[in-house]
Amino acid sequence: MKPLSVRGLRPGLGAHGRPGWLVLLLLLCSLSASAQYFGQNKIGYRMFGFKKLETRNFELYHYLTNDSVRRHWAGQSEHWYQKLQSVLRDSVPFRNPVVLYANHADFQQTNVTPGPIDPGTGGFAEAVKNRIVMPIAKSNAQTDHVLGHEIVHAIQFQMMRHDSLSVSGLFRLPLWVVEGMAEYLSIGPVDPHTTLWMRDAVLNNDLPTLNDLTAQPRFFPYRWGHAFWAYVTGTWGDSVVQPLFVSAAKNGYEAAIRQVLRVTPEEFTRRWHRSLREHFAPRPGAFTPGRPVLGDAGGRMQLAPALSPDGKYLAYLSEKNMFSVDLFLADARTGRVLRKLLSTTRHAHLDAISYLESAGTWSPDGKQFGFVAFARGRNRLVVVEASSGRIQRELEIPGVPAFSNPAWSPDGRWLAVNGLVNGQPDLFLYNWQDGTVRQVTNDRFAELQPAWSPDGRNVAFVTDRAAKADDRPFAYDHRLALYDVATETLRVLDVFAGADNFNPTFGTDNQTIYFLSDHDGYRDLYAHNPYRSETYRLTRLATGISGLSPHAPALSIAPQTGQVAFTLYDRQGYRVFRAEPGDLLWESVTLPRRPARLPAVAATLPPVPRFTRDFTAARLNSSRPADLLPAIPDEDKPLRNRLSLIHLGNSGGLNVSSNRFGTGLNGGVNAVFGDMLNDRQLGTSLSLAGELTDIAGQVSYLNRRRWVNWGVSLTHLPFRSGRVGSTVEGIELEDGRVVPAVRRDVDVQRTFEQQLNLFSYLPLSRTRRVEVNVAASRLSFVTFRTSEYFFRGQFLGTEQSRFTSPALYSGLVGAAYVGDNTTPGPVAPLKGQRYRVGGESSFGPVQMHTFLLDYRRYFRLKPFTVAVRGMHTARYGRDASSGLLPPLFVGFPTLVRGYAAPSYLRNPYRGEGDVSLNQLQGSQMAVANAEIRLPLTGHPRLALFRSGLFPTELALFADAGAAWGRAFPVPVGGPDQPAPAPVPVLSTGASLRINLAGIAVLEPFFALPWQRSGDRRGVFGLNIAAGW
Repeated sequence: MKPLSVRGLRPGLGAHGRPGWLVLLLLLCSLSASAQYFGQNKIGYRMFGFKKLETRNFELYHYLTNDSVRRHWAGQSEHWYQKLQSVLRDSVPFRNPVVLYANHADFQQTNVTPGPIDPGTGGFAEAVKNRIVMPIAKSNAQTDHVLGHEIVHAIQFQMMRHDSLSVSGLFRLPLWVVEGMAEYLSIGPVDPHTTLWMRDAVLNNDLPTLNDLTAQPRFFPYRWGHAFWAYVTGTWGDSVVQPLFVSAAKNGYEAAIRQVLRVTPEEFTRRWHRSLREHFAPRPGAFTPGRPVLGDAGGRMQLAPALSPDGKYLAYLSEKNMFSVDLFLADARTGRVLRKLLSTTRHAHLDAISYLESAGTWSPDGKQFGFVAFARGRNRLVVVEASSGRIQRELEIPGVPAFSNPAWSPDGRWLAVNGLVNGQPDLFLYNWQDGTVRQVTNDRFAELQPAWSPDGRNVAFVTDRAAKADDRPFAYDHRLALYDVATETLRVLDVFAGADNFNPTFGTDNQTIYFLSDHDGYRDLYAHNPYRSETYRLTRLATGISGLSPHAPALSIAPQTGQVAFTLYDRQGYRVFRAEPGDLLWESVTLPRRPARLPAVAATLPPVPRFTRDFTAARLNSSRPADLLPAIPDEDKPLRNRLSLIHLGNSGGLNVSSNRFGTGLNGGVNAVFGDMLNDRQLGTSLSLAGELTDIAGQVSYLNRRRWVNWGVSLTHLPFRSGRVGSTVEGIELEDGRVVPAVRRDVDVQRTFEQQLNLFSYLPLSRTRRVEVNVAASRLSFVTFRTSEYFFRGQFLGTEQSRFTSPALYSGLVGAAYVGDNTTPGPVAPLKGQRYRVGGESSFGPVQMHTFLLDYRRYFRLKPFTVAVRGMHTARYGRDASSGLLPPLFVGFPTLVRGYAAPSYLRNPYRGEGDVSLNQLQGSQMAVANAEIRLPLTGHPRLALFRSGLFPTELALFADAGAAWGRAFPVPVGGPDQPAPAPVPVLSTGASLRINLAGIAVLEPFFALPWQRSGDRRGVFGLNIAAGW
C-alpha cells in the first residue's frame, strides 16, 4: 500500500518518500518467473543500449546520444562529490555507479529494483552495489537536487563500512535521520518549501518530538528531517554531521545526541521547538482570499486544480479514495464532487497517472479534459469527456516520449507541452489537425508549465535560462518567459530574478500574467504585466500556495471569467481555494534592481543567525563557472556487464511450496548474482524441508533485457503427501491362533523431483501477462508405512516398512493467463480482482493434463474489505486417477481451515457424518472462500487504531471445499481400495493476520470444522503467508 504521507515533496519526492529511498535489494524470492502466482508486472517496453562513461569518481551508465547532456550530468556528479566529501569526511574507494535514464517512463522500467516505481519517485540508491538509479527530470533543478541527494546516500553507505558497521545499521535508523541528512546536504538551510511546512506546524501547534518523528508517519520524514539537521548544524556547525550520524547508527539517535551534542533528547526538543516558534511567528497582515471549494469530501490532497473555461467546473487530483491518486471533477461553486474522470484501477491499460508535477488542460469549449498518463513506456495524453468520464482519445506526441503540463490553445489547433527528448527538456507545440510537432526551444535550459494567452498569440512559460548576462550560472533559478507564436521569438521577463517563479497563467486581458513566487521566502500569488512593467502582490498567506513539490502546478485561471483557483498548504493537507479577481490584494510591488537569491530570514530554517562556520550553506549558494567543471572524457567505454554477488542470506522465513506432486515446508539460504542493471540474474538456493532427506536446491538464470522475459532453472525438490487406510488381515497370535485383525496403515510418501525448466512470460500490460514453460523431470518415490494391528479393539502391535518405486522420466508443457489489478494492503489485498487460468500437460511415462482456475475479488466497504475466492484444480488423462501421483488435498490451511492432516493424527475420532482424511483427497478439487476483513492496527486512515509497529487485520471467514476422483498412491504390499465418495466440507472461524515488519505475515486462526465431530470445540492453526 502506498504511504499516504505523500504531501509536500521536494523535486523527485513521491509516494514512497523519494528521492533516496534506501533500497536494499534482498532478492529473496525465486528467480523463476513461474513462481509468481499473482502480482502486477514491471514491463520492459524497450531495450536500452547502455554505455559506460567513467569520470574520476563515478561510472555513469547511460544510453544518451546527446553528448552535452551526458557530460553535464557527469560533471555535476563530480561537483556534488567534491561538495559533500569535505562535510562528511569520507569517500567512496571505487567509482560509484550512477544509472541514468533519459526520462521517468524509461526509469519505471528499470530492473535494479524488482517492484513497481511510482511516478513520484525521483530516484533511489541501493546499498549492495552502491548504485544510484534515477531519471533525468523535466527541470534541471530537480535532476540536480535528486543527484546530490542520492550521492549523499552513496557516501552514507560507505560511512557505515568504514566505521566497522554493516550497511544494515543504516536501516535501523529512523527515516527522518537518514533522509533528512540527504535533504539538508543537497538543499542547505535555505528552502521556502520546508519552511512552509514548519510555519504550518507552528501555526497549528503541531510540533513533534523526536519520538513522534519516529513513530508517527504523518510527520513527513524528509521535511522534518531536513529541519532537524538544519537546526543541528546551525547550532553546532557542520563538523558534527559525520560523528552524529555514525554514532546514531551505532548506538541510536538518542544516545548520539547525548554523546555528540552533549544535551539530552528532551532538552534538544525543547530548544528546537522554542527556536521554531520564535522564528515562525504569525506573519503580520496574513490574508487568504476567497474560500475553500471542496471541503473534506474532496480529500486531504487536492492537487493541480484546473478551472473550466467558464469557471463552472474544477478538475483536480486527489487521494480521496486513499489507495491511489485519481482525477476528479467537481462543481466549482458548490464543491460537490461530480465524478471520477480517470483512474488506473478503472483504466488498467494505463500504467500510472502523472500526478506529481503536471496539471491537465480543458478543451476550448469546456467539453473535454486532457491529462498526462504513463502507458507502454511513454507519456500519453488521455482526453476524457467531462460529462461522462469516458475516454475520447489517447495521444502520443511523435518524437517526444516524455512530456507534461499540456495546454490546449484557444483555437483548438495546438497543444503546448514541456517535453523531454534524449534527456534534454524543451518546449513543444503539437498540431491537433495534422499531427506535426514544432520544437520551440533546443538548448540545455529547461522550459516548464506553458500557458496560452486567451487570444492565442502568446505562450507564457517557466525557464531556468538567464534574463541578464550577469545572472548566476548553474543556479537553476526559475524565471518567467514569453513566446510569440507568430514571430517564433521568446524573451525572458526580468521579474524577481534569483527566486523561483512558477505556474504562469494569463488573465482575461491577454496581458496580465498571474504566477507564484517565493522571492521573499513565502510562496504567494502575484501578477505581472510585461507590457506596462507592473507587478502586484495578490496574496499574503500565513503558509503558502504549493503542490506536492515546489515545481508542481497549483494555480488556475478561468479564461472567460478570470476566477482564480489555487492550492493552499494548510494543516498538513492541500486545499483548493476559489477567489474572484476583486478578492485579491493587488498591492503594487517594486522590483529589485539587482537579483538576490532569497532573503536570509523568511526562507531560512532556524536557528537564525546560524553557526559562523556554516560550510554547507556557503557551498550550496555559490556559483561555479562552467570552465571549472572536472575534466569529463569524450568517449564512452565498452559495457562489460558482468555478474557479481548482490545477495547472500537466508530465504526470509518459511515458505510453503506445492505442485502436482504434493507440498513442502521449507526455508534455507540463497545467493543471487546480477549485472549492473539487473537485466540478468543467476540465483542459487539450498533449503531444508523438514528432515535431512528433504534437502532442496535450485540454480536459476533469468534474462529480463527484453519485453519477453525468459529463464532456465535446474531444481531438486522434495514433496510430501500422505494416506490413511485400513484392511483386514490374518495375524498369528502367540498361542498359534490366526485371527482376522484390522490393519491401520499410515503412509507418508516422499516424491523427489529433479527438473530442468525453461520458462518465459510476456507482460501484456501492468495487470495482465501470459506465462509458458517447458520442463523435463525425473521422479522418484519412497513410501514410509506405519501399520498398527487391532483385534476386537485390542492393540496388537506396530510394524514399519519402507517401499521404493522405479524412477520415472517425463516432460511437461504449461501455460497460464494471469490478471491482477488489486490494491495491496499490509497483510492482504484491499480492493480489485485477480485471476489465473492455466494448464499443463505431462508426457512420457506420466501422461496427465492439469487444469487450474483461480478467481479472487475484493470489495472495499470502509472500513471493511469483503473478499471472495473460487478455485478449481483438476487432473485428466491416463494417470490422473491411476494413483501414481500423490493426491490433491483440500484440507491445507490456506484452502479449507480446520482439516489439516496433523489434526487427524492428534484426534482420530470420527463420528457419524464426519469426513475421513481420505475423503479430503482426490484428482479434482474445488474450493470457495469468503472473508470479512477489518484492519485493526496500522495507518490511521486504514485501521481502527493507529500503530507504527505491526499492521494487523481481523478476519471472519467461511471456507468450503470438496475433493473427488481417485488419486491415491498405488498400495505397495497391500490390496487396492476404491476411492471414497466426495463429501463437501465447511468451516467457519476467525483469524488475525500480523505483518512482521515486512518479513513475513503470520496468521493464527481458530476454525470450527463442521464435518469433524472430534473437533467440535474448534481447531487452532497457523499460516505463514499473506492473506489470499
